[in-house]
Amino acid sequence: MSYRVPTFENIQRELLKRKLEGSLKEYVAWYFQVMHGDKFIFSWHHDVIIEHLVDIYEGRRRNLIINIAPRYSKTEIVVKAFISWCFAVAPKCKFIHLSYSDDLALDNSSQIKEIVTSQEYQDIWPIELKTDSKSKKKWYTTDGGGVYATSTGGQITGFGAGGMSDSFEGAIVIDDPIKPTDAHSETIRGKINDRFNNTIKSRLNNPKKTPIIVIMQRVHEDDMTGFLLGGGSEFEFDHLCLPSLNEDGPSEHDPRDVDEALWPEKHTTEMLKNMEDKAPVVFAGQYQQRPAPQEGISIKRSWIKYWTTLPEKFDTVGASWDFTFKKSTTSDYVVGQVWGVKGPKKYLLDQTRDRMNFTEALAAIKQMNNSWPECEFILVEEKANGAAIIDSIELEMDNIIAINPTESKEARLMAVSPLFKAGSVYYPEKEHFTKICVEEVISFPNAKHDDTVDATSQFLNYMRERRSGTMTEDRHEEFETIVGGLGSTNRW
Repeated sequence: MSYRVPTFENIQRELLKRKLEGSLKEYVAWYFQVMHGDKFIFSWHHDVIIEHLVDIYEGRRRNLIINIAPRYSKTEIVVKAFISWCFAVAPKCKFIHLSYSDDLALDNSSQIKEIVTSQEYQDIWPIELKTDSKSKKKWYTTDGGGVYATSTGGQITGFGAGGMSDSFEGAIVIDDPIKPTDAHSETIRGKINDRFNNTIKSRLNNPKKTPIIVIMQRVHEDDMTGFLLGGGSEFEFDHLCLPSLNEDGPSEHDPRDVDEALWPEKHTTEMLKNMEDKAPVVFAGQYQQRPAPQEGISIKRSWIKYWTTLPEKFDTVGASWDFTFKKSTTSDYVVGQVWGVKGPKKYLLDQTRDRMNFTEALAAIKQMNNSWPECEFILVEEKANGAAIIDSIELEMDNIIAINPTESKEARLMAVSPLFKAGSVYYPEKEHFTKICVEEVISFPNAKHDDTVDATSQFLNYMRERRSGTMTEDRHEEFETIVGGLGSTNRW
């Protein structure tokens, strides 16, 4: 019986194969050298990302969201290296890859196919592609694996991610699902987020086992990360958030001290601070993964004032309401606020905020009016839902003032920003609703909800018009009619 002695070349190939299959990090370094002819410069954050991906592959994690700045190797590792490595260790893997741009998704798919068909890869893993796999959008291996790539909003037909066994057989990998310049469009955000539930998740071959991986820079509080972590779908996600500058000190997955840079070889702390000074809104979202600057956007956190005691008597007390009647877990809120005015200072006294249908909203405005009989007026935006409230209640409550704004929400808040900057707007220090009000107003327009902002800017703009004498004649007559019929009640 003859015995063929393994050649040195075969032994080396087998040892390399075992090393690369046994270590995703080793594979990333090898892959990068093959594809780019250069050495991959690892930082600790690459190790953390790789550890999380290995956990996904080995079943220790179910779904994963990774938030990290652009150009920090997220696509290189999570999309190109991870998917091609999975074909080496589990050839039957089926992946769906999505990105905001069809071109980006197809380019990534093309590069995955390029490494899989390269001579270096084939020498170690002789994986064959089907003869009809010339398309970048959809291609298959003869082992039954494959990749389907398209935009987040594109059609996904005839292909499912993962398999039916308990072992890892692929995933849905979403890389930057929304374009940063589209993030402020509620319509586009809503379309992408709705598509996750309506289309994307239905492409899982095994909804109980097949993972979903989302990697992205934060671009809005209600982007796909915010949507999913906020309970937008039934899936639970592990969250790996890697801000470019550490703001909180060491944690489980982040060993850095405060103000230490994520990847000093790319951006030093000084460079990042300079970027923050020049573009704080962009930096907060895309680099700090906090889609509003900690100090605020239009309204700065340092401008916010709090009251613990109130004036003995107010010059004016009034209410302001913002209505919406779509009562669902993701709809906006109905918000009613009561404000007291003393000289230039405005004090938020009370607030109700909840998701309500029309009947509940009608009851809420009546209850607040009964609780605050000293309210001289109640401001309600006359458009859309507010008009229905006014029609239903104006005969019972004669202090309703209809508001018809002609400017955008952003312009309305900017018009009263000097009041915040001057320290004239006060929130109650000890009320439970204060935190929501403050976070919404400093995060606006990037906040997921802006209903308390709308109610606040409506009241402050109305008082600004009264004080400056710019109130229209019709509105002035309406106001004088209302307050003329009121007594001088004041609970202070």
